[in-house]
Amino acid sequence: MKILYTISAILLFTTWSLSQSSVEINGADDNINYASDTAYVVGDGDGVGFIFKKFYVVNTGNTTNFFYSRSILSKSNSSLQIQLCDETQCFSTGNDPYWIIDDSFEKTIQPGDSLEIKPQMTFGMSDGNAKIKYYVLDGNKNKIDSVTVFFTSTLSTLKQEKLAFNIFPNPAQDVVTLKGEAFKKGGEIVFLDALGKEVKRTKIMNANNQINISSLKKGVYFVNILHKDGEKSAVQRLIKQ
Repeated sequence: MKILYTISAILLFTTWSLSQSSVEINGADDNINYASDTAYVVGDGDGVGFIFKKFYVVNTGNTTNFFYSRSILSKSNSSLQIQLCDETQCFSTGNDPYWIIDDSFEKTIQPGDSLEIKPQMTFGMSDGNAKIKYYVLDGNKNKIDSVTVFFTSTLSTLKQEKLAFNIFPNPAQDVVTLKGEAFKKGGEIVFLDALGKEVKRTKIMNANNQINISSLKKGVYFVNILHKDGEKSAVQRLIKQ
C-alpha cells in the first residue's frame, strides 16, 4: 500500500511539473526583467498622440496557452485611452477598473519562445497620466506575472493651441471635416490604424478639409497633420462606423 501511495505522489508531482506555467516580462528596449516591477513612460507622443512601452513575454515554463488582463490603478482624466497591443492586433481595454482578454483571443507561446506586447496610452490633446498594471495569466486564468506601467503625457498648453484641430462628425461613416489652427501651416493629413500603421494620406487644401473615408474599414483611427516644416500636430481619435 505504501508503494502505491508513493507511486501516486510521484505521478502527481510529475504531472504538476510538466504543466507548470512560468513567464518573464522583459523590456524590449532595455532587456530588464520587469517581474512585478514598474516601467515609466513619459513623452508627448512625438506627434503621434500615444506613448507606449514594448515588452517580451518569454515562456520559461512547459505550458503554451496564456491570457492577458489589466487593472487601472489610477488615471488622471477619462479622456485618456488605454490599449494593449501584441504583434498582430490592439485591444481597447476601456475604462472598467479590471479587464481581461476574451477567450477567443487566447495566446499561444511555445516553451522558450516569446510574444511582444505593447501597452499604450492615447491622449490626443490632453495632458495626464495613468498607472496601469498588466498581468499574464495561465490557461486557467490564474495570474502568474505582472508589470506596472506609469504613463505620463507632456504636451504643453502652447503646443496644444498651435497644433489643435477638430474632426466632425465623429463617429463618421463616409466623409469627415477637419478644421482648426493646425491647418494654417499646410502639409498633409495622415490616418493611422490602431497598430500605428499609415492607411491614408491626403494634402491639406484649406482651413476646412473634407475627406472621404468610405474606403476605411470600421474601427478606431488616429489622425494627425504632418506640416511642411516636419512638425506634427497633436492627434485626434476617429471612429469609423
